[in-house]
Amino acid sequence: MAGGASIGNDNEVLQLASDVVSSGAAGILFGRNIVQSSKPLQLMRALRAVVHDNARPEELNLD
Repeated sequence: MAGGASIGNDNEVLQLASDVVSSGAAGILFGRNIVQSSKPLQLMRALRAVVHDNARPEELNLD
């Protein structure tokens, strides 16, 4: 999955990452969703937790 417009909401980014990893993806790649986030470092850490620690998005709420 690549390209597309910015999702615009960090929690939706986390949910999308969780969905694709749950569906069997080995990893993820986000660009503008991280760069345009108001909390890019926190979002990257949360995405890492989703991919590597099987964290659920609702546990990582960034609002």
